[in-house]
Amino acid sequence: RGVWGPGELTLRDNGILVFGGDAPDKGTGDIRVVKIFVDLKRRYPDRVHIILGNRDLVKLRFPSEVAIEEPWMPVWDSRAKPYKTFLEEQNLEDNRVGRVKWLLHSSMGCQDTTFNTRKTELACLNGRVSDEDVVKSYLSSVDPHSVDPWMLEFLRLGKIALIIDDTLFVHGGIHEESAGYVPGDPKTYNSVPDWVEAINDWKDQQLRDYEAQPLFSAGEGGKLTRGAHELILYGTGYYGKRTVIYFNPFVDGNPVQRSASVRTWLEDSRINRLVTGHQPHGQSPTVVRHPSTGLLVVTADTSRSNANASKVQNPANNRGEAISVVRIIGDCLFIQGEKNDGRPHGCCLHVDPNKDIMPDALVGRQLTDNSWVKTVMRGSEDMKVTIARGKGFNVEVSDISIQQACLRLKSEYGWGGAFAIQLQDITADKINPAELTVEACLPEEEILSPRKYQRSHSFKQKMFDEAETYLFSYNGVMLDPDTEQGKRIVENVNKMIEKGKRVIFISNDSTLSRKSFFKKITTKFGVQLHQSVEAACKRPSGSKRSLSNYHSSSSVCLSQDSVVTSAFTCAWFLKSAGI
Repeated sequence: RGVWGPGELTLRDNGILVFGGDAPDKGTGDIRVVKIFVDLKRRYPDRVHIILGNRDLVKLRFPSEVAIEEPWMPVWDSRAKPYKTFLEEQNLEDNRVGRVKWLLHSSMGCQDTTFNTRKTELACLNGRVSDEDVVKSYLSSVDPHSVDPWMLEFLRLGKIALIIDDTLFVHGGIHEESAGYVPGDPKTYNSVPDWVEAINDWKDQQLRDYEAQPLFSAGEGGKLTRGAHELILYGTGYYGKRTVIYFNPFVDGNPVQRSASVRTWLEDSRINRLVTGHQPHGQSPTVVRHPSTGLLVVTADTSRSNANASKVQNPANNRGEAISVVRIIGDCLFIQGEKNDGRPHGCCLHVDPNKDIMPDALVGRQLTDNSWVKTVMRGSEDMKVTIARGKGFNVEVSDISIQQACLRLKSEYGWGGAFAIQLQDITADKINPAELTVEACLPEEEILSPRKYQRSHSFKQKMFDEAETYLFSYNGVMLDPDTEQGKRIVENVNKMIEKGKRVIFISNDSTLSRKSFFKKITTKFGVQLHQSVEAACKRPSGSKRSLSNYHSSSSVCLSQDSVVTSAFTCAWFLKSAGI
């Protein structure tokens, strides 16, 4: 249809396409992208499905809010910039151009890019254009009486919710307040299929009301009314957690499981997958597996994969080169794509987690630091998994080894079985190092200019006597306390303690806890470890506890400060590594 399009897509035989919503506002292709989907839906009505997003429905606001004399302030956003303030800041006149730019910028989430990208697209299609032509484009696209109401037709063909087999599609997500809820309907739908039918019927009726009354009019008591007003509000933050379009399923930027009531609502209708968009979260879709029911929730929006992407050809480009595709084939949900650096990633996930194979089985599971396993990095022998943890509008992303991910899984997400790791496979390069390293204990000059140290085996009495802390190997030092040599050893150790020296026993015998070792050393051998650790067990004020309290209230403190075992050291290292 010309050099610039719109083009024509062809659907693969037996294929089904579900578009997740938010077609416009992503660059210089709004008109053509929407028309391509409309054409595709008309040619494959039973195999192409359009899910409506907030950026789609919000376009219904233009006719009424451009025509009204006094600017209408959005009731869902108290922070929206006042119209006159915006005009003054942007040095704009109070006319239709200024009104459309204000709407896009202040309450449609388009900021400074969308008006200009629409103008660029119109120039590609029609030649030289003016700002007023951009205004006409927005108005005519949703005008029921225009020659080509392409955006309105997109909304007519779209749905709020869709079920295909055991998968539910919505744009934003499901909360317990939105599950079974239809605006204006007093009934709560316990059946997901019944709710899907009702919410889509409500949308269709709202659009019919819009076509009958696209502009504001004064209703009862002078209150402004317009067709599809509730549908417009449903696509914004006004409905809070009751909307499945604008709902953000993350908490402070990090994915969470759906509530028990939502899981039950879906499970009762045999819905095993929930696929959504709306909320960007890195360069690949986010998966949340629910261990209690097997529910898979996929948030597939990757529109902010790279905020630093080139803006030369597309000022709204925040995606970069990253691309991901979610496909369902049989009982497997495939995620495949490439990150911005060109590295491939992907996984295959079943509703029944027992069918998943490693390392794909890790995807959708949460680690002890609250990060989530997002995908498996392919293309190299040393496969790793990508983990991500959101915080506000930022997402911390890193690639870690499969062994590390298995060791750091939260208990509810599986220990043993497919996630079991053999001890011989745990190596330093497979886990995070502890915060305290050997280098951290050396003077800076030794780190920068390391020297070789020649160990001396000669005993230096003065150096020994000046030391403040002594480490003794339990098995190598403590002998039978009933022998003369054993008694002399205990006597000498206690003399060191009486001089204020710190004494610590170490052992690679992990058959006893540190507390048991402490009891054995003090009762069987008679070593006065209580005095050795007095200073370590002071109150915050600095006063010492009486020794009579050590056994009853500070046995843990005493054992922690005087006994070190290999088992404890291993546990400490794993904890420090976040495993």
